[in-house]
Formats: sequence, structure tokens, C-alpha cells
Amino acid sequence: MEIIYNEFVKKQKEGLEIFISTFSGQINEFYQFMNPGEQFQELKIITIGEEDELNGITIQYQYNGSWVSPPQKYFSESHLNCFGLSFFLASVIAFNKENKFLFLDDVISSFDSNHRIRFANLLFEKFADYQIILLTHENEWFQYVSQLAKRKNWLINEIKWSDADGTYLEDKPTDIREIIETNLAKGNVDILGNPIRKYLEHLLKEICSNLEVKVNFRMNEWNEKRMPDELLNELKSKINKSSVELKAQMPIIDRIINSNIIGNLLSHDNPFSPKLGDLKSFWADLIELQKLFYCQDAACNKPVLVKHYDTVEKKIRCGCGKMSYDWKV
Repeated sequence: MEIIYNEFVKKQKEGLEIFISTFSGQINEFYQFMNPGEQFQELKIITIGEEDELNGITIQYQYNGSWVSPPQKYFSESHLNCFGLSFFLASVIAFNKENKFLFLDDVISSFDSNHRIRFANLLFEKFADYQIILLTHENEWFQYVSQLAKRKNWLINEIKWSDADGTYLEDKPTDIREIIETNLAKGNVDILGNPIRKYLEHLLKEICSNLEVKVNFRMNEWNEKRMPDELLNELKSKINKSSVELKAQMPIIDRIINSNIIGNLLSHDNPFSPKLGDLKSFWADLIELQKLFYCQDAACNKPVLVKHYDTVEKKIRCGCGKMSYDWKV
């Protein structure tokens, strides 16, 4: 029995070392991705114990050509965090093969800036097929990750807090539309100003992006805070230069510009008190604007995009091609 037991321990240690070797290679890959060109090389986990014993594991790496252990001998706090994240991400790949789900809560607070950027790139490159929830308090890093995330069609939101609601997420455009239509049906005039204005801003940002409307450059999050008046004016200018068919629909945009005065007034503290009919008219104009740029076929429901430009007929189209306008590039 002792011989059998000793052989079992040896086999167990051999299997563990094979796993650890593969696991270490993944850790080192992630660490080097976040720390290119630095002196810390070949990070690995090694077993501790004699040939027939396993007393534990430790971590070693090469520093200036020499093997060093443990990591905190030369690692800064930021390097230790990089290693810890590399270890965690390698564990996700090793032990979470079914769910492919990853939750990261403010993990970059002790990183320096170059590690943060490399970490974001690592997630998008190495974990593209994972569902990831990524939370952060760092505004600059949020702005950087947001730009990468938009290209990958991630959902992006800010967690807010108020005395009345506690912690909450801002309403999505689909939720806002439901709120508006419900309160219009009930005749609740007082609470409709901000939701209608928000919906208009979101819609205009999408339309201007889809038609590649150019606006003045702004830094970081200020670019996200474009006002409807600015976007409407630039949209008009773009259409006047690019499309005869859409130019014929300019009265719809002009009505939105006129109705937007109501949204501006209702979004601020003032004695202005619109009637329900005014708000219904504003909302009807807004829906008409949306129909002008989004295919009404239920199977499509996609916007017309400049990237769907037909070079033969010189038209921009929606996803299914049923909705199109002449367009000069």
C-alpha cells in the first residue's frame, strides 16, 4: 500500500506540474502583454517539495537574467496588481470554460496609466468571446474604455445615486419612450420635459453618427454632451450639401427645431407651462423625424447609414435596402 501511495503521489505531482506549466504560460502571456519590454520575464508557478512530496507552490521569475522569488522582492504595487489580474484571468480560462462570464469591479485603482490602457486592450483582444461586466470609478479610464467598447457594441452606462432613488442606472432610450408615451396617454404634463429632451438628444446623436455629420471637436466626455440645437443645425447643413430627397423633408427638421424650445424650457426652472397638446405635437414631430431615418420594415428597423453607400446609384441605404436616399459624398 505504501508503494502504491508513493507512486500515486508522484503521478499526482506530475499531473499538477503539467497543469501548472500551462497555467504559468497563460499568466506570463497576460503579464507581458500589460508590461511590454520590462525586466520581469518568464513568470511561473513552481511546486515546493522533494520528488515524492508536495508541500506547496510559489512564484518565481527572471529579473536581469537571474531567477527571483517571491515576486514582492522587486515588484511594485502596480506590478503585483498586474500579476494578480494575470493570475485571475488565467484562472477564468482554466476553470470557467462553460459560462465564459467575467465580473471585474474597480480592479485598476492601483495601476499606473500605461498598465490601465494595456489591461483594457487585453480584455478586448483576449476575452472577446466572454461576457464581461466591467465597473470603475476612474473617469479617464472609463472614457478610454468607452471608446473601445462602442466599437465592439458593448452596453455602456453610468451608475448614479440620488436621495430619492438610491443607486440606479439611467433609463435606456426604449425605456424613456415607454415613459413618454405612458405619461402622454395619462396627461401627466409636468414630468415629460426631461424625458422628451433626452430621447431627442439620443436620437440626434445616432442620426448624426450614421450620416457622418461633422461637429466641432470637443475633449473626452464633453463630446458626449452635444446639445440638440447644435446637432440639428449641423444635420441641416449636411443634408443641404448631400441629399436632394432629404432636403425636401427639411420642414420636419425645422419643426423639431421650433418644438425643441419647449424641451429647453421644461428642462429648467421657469414658469413656462405647456399644454398637453403642445407636448403631443412635439412628440409626434420627433417620431416623424425618427421614421425619416429608420426603416419602418419590422424585419429591418435599421437606420440609413453612410457606410451602406451604393456607389452605382449614389444612395445611402438601411440594412435591408428598402429605405434609401440620394447622397453626395
